[in-house]
Amino acid sequence: MFPILVLLLFLPPSSGTTIQTLSSDCRIGQKAECEKAIFVPGHSLLGQGVNIVTMEKTRSYLINMEEYINPQETCKLCRNPHTNEWNKVPKSMVNWIPINSYKASVISKTDDSVVSLAKEESSSVQNDWSGGLSIKYKALSYDTVVAGSNSKVTQFAESKSRTNKYKFIRQQVESSLYSFQVAGKYSLNSHFFDEVKNLPKTYNRSTEQRYMSFIQEFGTHYISKAEVGGRGMEVIAVKVCEVEMKGMDMEEVKSCLSFESKASVEGNTSGSIQAKLKECEQSAKKYNYGASYHKSFNERFSKVIGGVATFDLFKEGNVEQMNSWLATLKTQPDAVKYSLEPIHKLSHLPSPMKSGLGRAVADYINKNVLKKDCSCRGNSRRERGDCSCTCNVTTTETKDCCPKQAGAARVQVTVQRAINLYGDTWSQTDAYVKFIFGDTARQTWIVHDNDNPIWNAVLDLGTQDLTEGKRYQIEVWDEDDYYLTKRYQLLGKCEKQLASGDSQEECYLDHGMVKYRIRATCSSHLAGKYCETYQHN
Repeated sequence: MFPILVLLLFLPPSSGTTIQTLSSDCRIGQKAECEKAIFVPGHSLLGQGVNIVTMEKTRSYLINMEEYINPQETCKLCRNPHTNEWNKVPKSMVNWIPINSYKASVISKTDDSVVSLAKEESSSVQNDWSGGLSIKYKALSYDTVVAGSNSKVTQFAESKSRTNKYKFIRQQVESSLYSFQVAGKYSLNSHFFDEVKNLPKTYNRSTEQRYMSFIQEFGTHYISKAEVGGRGMEVIAVKVCEVEMKGMDMEEVKSCLSFESKASVEGNTSGSIQAKLKECEQSAKKYNYGASYHKSFNERFSKVIGGVATFDLFKEGNVEQMNSWLATLKTQPDAVKYSLEPIHKLSHLPSPMKSGLGRAVADYINKNVLKKDCSCRGNSRRERGDCSCTCNVTTTETKDCCPKQAGAARVQVTVQRAINLYGDTWSQTDAYVKFIFGDTARQTWIVHDNDNPIWNAVLDLGTQDLTEGKRYQIEVWDEDDYYLTKRYQLLGKCEKQLASGDSQEECYLDHGMVKYRIRATCSSHLAGKYCETYQHN
C-alpha cells in the first residue's frame, strides 16, 4: 500500500521475504478439545464490514465466524506452524492456509498528488469491489478517487496540499502469515441480520437516512477473502520546491529516506548500505537537514495494523522492536490484502432490503467521490495520464514547475530622464545612463546636446539573483569629441540595494540628477523582499 510521477524503489528483499505456503495438518476434533482450542488467528476479520470510502474496517461482523461445532459434535482443527498449536476453524471459513512472509523489507514509492496517494490506499483490495454497484465515476480516471476518497491518509495529503506543493514518499513494511476465505455456505451474524430486517422495505428519499446510518455501522462491503499479518506504513510529506530550491533532487531524498528506514527496520549493516548511509548523512548536513533525513522531514502520517506496536517503526535503532512486533503478528494479525464484496450480495438477505442496500451503497459511494481539479496552469502540462503537471526545464524552472533557486527575479529598469546635468563648458551634455548589477550591464542611447535629456528607455536585465545584500550601480556618462576621438566622462553614480517590487528612484549627482524606475518581479512561486521564500499558488 504504498505516484503523478510514480517512482518505485523496490529495495532488495532480505532472505525469507518470499511468500511460501507452510505445511499444516488438519484433523477432526472432538467437542471437548474443540471447546478448549482457540480459533485460528484473525478469524473474525473474515466477514467483517469495511467502508470502501474510508478504507476502514467497521468492527461490525456480518458473517457468523463464532460457530465451529458441526452436527456430529466435532470441529475442524488445524496445526498452526507459527505457534505450534492446534487451532479450530469456523464453519463459515474455508482454505485456511499458513504462509510465510515473515521477514519484511522496506518498500518505497513517491506519489506526486493527493489522487495518486489516495488510490494507493486502496491497493490492498485484490478484486473488483464495484461489481453489482452502479458507480458513476470510473476509478481509473486520473482526477477521481472512489475507494479511499475519505481515508485518513487522503485527509492528511489534502490538508498538506492546500498549503504548499508536496510530494508524498510512502514507506511500508509488510508481513503475511495466514490466508483464508468465506465458505460457500455460511450463516449471517444474528445482530446484523436483525438490523437488516428492521430496515424499511423501500429505499427512497424518506428512508435514505436509515439506510445511510446502517452503512455507517456495518460498512459498504465485507471481507470475503483475506491474507492476514501486519503492515507498518508512513507517508512523509516533502515540500518539493523547497527541496529543489536547495539544489537537491527528490530522488535523492527518497533514496536516503529509504536506506535509513531499511537500516532501521532490517538491521542491515552491509558495506554498501553503510556507505550509502554515510553519503546521506553528509548530504543531510550539507543541506542543513541535521543528522538524518528521517528526523528532518517530520511531516508524516503513520499507521500500523496488526500485532502490538506503540513505536515509530522507521525510527533509527528499532530492529529489536521491529522483531518483537513481527512476533506478535502470529496471534494478533490484521488484514493486509483482501477481497471485498458489496453487503447486498450476502446470502439470506430479505429481497426488498437486498435491493435497497445495493442502491444505498452505490449512492453513498457516489456522494463521497473525491474529484480533483487537475488542470495545469501557465506553461505546465499533464503528460503522464495522472493528476500532476510537468514544466519544461528552463534556466529558472524545474520539471516540477519549481524555481531552480531562491532569489530569482526578472529585472527591468526604465531610465526616464535627467535634470540639470553639467558635462561640457561650451555646450550641453551628450548623456547616457548605464545600469550595472552583478555581471550584467545595460545602457541607454546617447541624447546629444541636452542637459535635461529624456530617454524612457527600458533596460531588460533578464533573470537575476536578488540574494540579500546584492547591490546595483547606476551611472551617468557624458560623451565628448576630443580631436576626432571619443572620450567619456563619469558625471556621477549611485549604489543601492536591489529588492523585489516596483519602485521609483532618483540618483543625485554632483550636478543634477537622474530619475528611473526599477521593477523586480519574483519568478514563479517565489516571494519576499529578495524572492527568498517559496509561495504556493
